[in-house]
Amino acid sequence: MTSPGGLAEAIAAESASGTAPLPGAIEGPAAVAAAHAEAVDREGRFPAEAIAALRQAGRLGMLVPAAMGGPGGTLADAVRDCFAVARGCGSAGMVLAMHHSQMACLVAHAGDAAWPREYLARAVRDGLLLASVTSEEGVGGNLRRSLCAPEPAAADDPDQRAHLVKRATNISYGAHASALLLSARRAPDAAEADQVLWLLGPDDYRLERTGGWETMGMRGTRSEAFVVRARAGAEQALSTGFGSIATETMTPVTHILWAGLWIGIAADALDRARAAVKGKLRKSGGSAAGAPGTPRLAAATERLLAAEALLASALRRYGEPGSAQSREMRPAEVNMLKTAVSEATLDAVGQCLIAAGLAGYRVDGAHALSRHLRDLWSAPLMVPNDAIRAASATLMLGPRPQLGRFL
Repeated sequence: MTSPGGLAEAIAAESASGTAPLPGAIEGPAAVAAAHAEAVDREGRFPAEAIAALRQAGRLGMLVPAAMGGPGGTLADAVRDCFAVARGCGSAGMVLAMHHSQMACLVAHAGDAAWPREYLARAVRDGLLLASVTSEEGVGGNLRRSLCAPEPAAADDPDQRAHLVKRATNISYGAHASALLLSARRAPDAAEADQVLWLLGPDDYRLERTGGWETMGMRGTRSEAFVVRARAGAEQALSTGFGSIATETMTPVTHILWAGLWIGIAADALDRARAAVKGKLRKSGGSAAGAPGTPRLAAATERLLAAEALLASALRRYGEPGSAQSREMRPAEVNMLKTAVSEATLDAVGQCLIAAGLAGYRVDGAHALSRHLRDLWSAPLMVPNDAIRAASATLMLGPRPQLGRFL
């Protein structure tokens, strides 16, 4: 198991050994993300510098296999990148995680279809940023329901492209994305749960902004509300139903990547709190044993080690997107990773704040923890933990949890 500081050490070792899956190492983009994090948070703006650095380093195409024109990175590689970037800037880490989750859906479910495979090759070459459009007005926050449906093209339309109009309640970094994966009903007469994903290129849609993003944390994700108006050919709809994609790939991969970035945010908070406590000890000339704040540092470390153990277990059990192994991971396990890690990391940063004292409570300075706390409060709220636990409780009445697997 890797310690909260160990993920960063593993990244450095990977680069030093020359075994990184892509030509550009992650340290550079992570440093850029950290350098602009305060401005991104203060101004509530998209982390453009960090995403440009990731694009330049070739990290946005991480999950595309060699057979599809990519570098063949693993899900664990993507988690390490999200951890490293979020350690510097939570918003940049979240944008990266959401992008990777959508790319994983294409990789796992493109099949032999030409359009998504061509897009993946282009995404690797040009560093395209892919956003998700699964939210919609009128469905009560349930991504497994859609009101939007394709309207067939008119008989005299030479392009024979369907029309789609979707009123999305939020599209993270929608105004900055190169392409969209949009969920909709399969046909105008299809049931709300009979959904497919449409891959829309930059020339296929336009956005009309209908709501802003003035939030406490994760301010740089710019998850604004839009009306999406699109025209697309039948080949742009993935053949696999969205229900299967969500269960097998989108939800588990998203929760795994989120766990990595949340641990990254908390790991930076722990570093700041340790520095604050050590600074107080130097000034006082006291001993670390029994010094104020040190028990809180121990408690925070406990939380993060437990969170990392859950994440490592989930990665081991899930495998890679699209693999037979990935389809065997139970939804309850995925749910519990999300709820447990979101709360563990938030609690860890709370412990760090108490340890750091006033230095952490300030909104400026090297030990400030305001941004970390505000960003991590999004963790239990993005797909509310209470709703997830209610769903898990029902699942618990089915097959027993597989306990006793210690190795």
